[in-house]
Amino acid sequence: MAKSIKPDKNSAGGSGNSSSAKEECPILKWIHVTMTRKPRNEQPAWWPKDTSLPYKYEFFKMKVPNGTVTHWLSSGGGVDFYRIPPGSCTFTSINFYKEIEDWVAEEKAKWKKEEDEKKAKKPK
Repeated sequence: MAKSIKPDKNSAGGSGNSSSAKEECPILKWIHVTMTRKPRNEQPAWWPKDTSLPYKYEFFKMKVPNGTVTHWLSSGGGVDFYRIPPGSCTFTSINFYKEIEDWVAEEKAKWKKEEDEKKAKKPK
């Protein structure tokens, strides 16, 4: 698809080189994202414990070449983006990473407690 460009005021009624009269528009793209969980036995220990498939209504942020969208996934764990110009995109599931950070914090607290108990049991 091409968009029209107004002819230069100095040209005679727009006649002349046809390439100056039209400019190509970038081809717009679309993306579909679906977040699903692996079966529990294939997940690392730090993986969030929720076992429902897929990630229903997960809060996310998507950076696309023409802006940023913050929204929720559908009940099927997916979202579509249309009319995206060429370029790179970044999808971030905000709550998913928070769950992992919470797990890491809990594990660190357990480790510290165990270390403190070992130190308290050592003879002085």
